[in-house]
Amino acid sequence: PFFNTRVWGQPSAHFGVQSSQDRSTSYPTTHDKFTPLFSSELQEKWVQFLGPMACQDPGIKTELRLPWVQAKDWILQQKLHCFSSGLTPFQFCNNLVALGICNPPTAEEMGSWIAGNRRLGAFQGLKILGFNIDARGPKFGQTAFQSFHAHLEQHLHPSDKLDLTFSTIFSEHLLCKIFCYAGMFQKTDKTSLISLAENVSCSDWRSGDNINDESGQLFPIPFGQNREILDQLVA
Repeated sequence: PFFNTRVWGQPSAHFGVQSSQDRSTSYPTTHDKFTPLFSSELQEKWVQFLGPMACQDPGIKTELRLPWVQAKDWILQQKLHCFSSGLTPFQFCNNLVALGICNPPTAEEMGSWIAGNRRLGAFQGLKILGFNIDARGPKFGQTAFQSFHAHLEQHLHPSDKLDLTFSTIFSEHLLCKIFCYAGMFQKTDKTSLISLAENVSCSDWRSGDNINDESGQLFPIPFGQNREILDQLVA
């Protein structure tokens, strides 16, 4: 399951445990790959980064949790191979959230990251949903994500949020799956999320009706965006 590219995407060969070096290439050995990650210097910097959280149980000392964006800035400053851009430093920070070391990113922080990584799945997912952000500045991508996340936060039933471990991290992950979904089918009105949304009436939608629905026809959220929330975000 760890190598299911339909779930996790294409893994980086650099993180393979075995050496990928052969006669025709200059890929690093296993020792070359992992030594920098466990150096004494990096360990000292890690303890300094943790501050009062060091040697504490993050499940108990919740008041000591660090900001997600602070972890992002720290890991980028280390200039480690494969941790300088893209998904690897991003997932590193998300794992710190899962471990209780960091708080989840705010919608603004997550939107800023998505807007700065336009070629990755979350940004593309926003475009598929109809947000006109491709040729515009980063603030548009950031606001688009904030709008998407706010819609889920407003309408998802508490039971659904619990099942999904709902947070900005979930919302970003969902956008990536939207991008994957769109690439699995021929582009027609029957597979376009925008076309499907236009043909479904949510006038009688009620939060939580989907929880005990066995037909699979009731949706956990309405498809229409709240204009008032959009105006607040844009303002």
